[in-house]
Amino acid sequence: MSKSDREALEEQIKNKNAMAYNNQGTTYGRKGDFDLAISNFNKAIEIDPKYAKVYYNRGLVYVHKGQFDQAISDLTKTIELEPKFALAYVNRGNAYYYKKEYDKVWDDVHKAQSLGYQFTTGFLNKLLEASKGIEDCWEAVDCNAVSTVINDNYTGG
Repeated sequence: MSKSDREALEEQIKNKNAMAYNNQGTTYGRKGDFDLAISNFNKAIEIDPKYAKVYYNRGLVYVHKGQFDQAISDLTKTIELEPKFALAYVNRGNAYYYKKEYDKVWDDVHKAQSLGYQFTTGFLNKLLEASKGIEDCWEAVDCNAVSTVINDNYTGG
């Protein structure tokens, strides 16, 4: 086996191991075992730090845990790696919404729309109300309804 063949095989094994940890993390996340999900996502990132899907999935788990700064960091990393992945903008906007950083939510909404994502009129109206400072709107919107569940079908690009 040549050196280049060996390197290609090692890369395939690395990718499959990262994918396995991601899939396992996804399973734990769906069951609500967020700490085990994060642990598996961390292992996948150690193996392949350019695997956008893992950052996305870990970011979603952080949203569900209420750890919005960590979610924003992971979703931003997803966007750096896959700038055309609309759901990363949607869910980063969701985290910003929880933090009441409405200008940043609007930035992500506009970017997601430019990539083809369709928001409901109801959500956009609630965001408009919230961003104008109507506090009861904050309680009226369930951002978890907007958050996309952990996506194990995401293939990138």
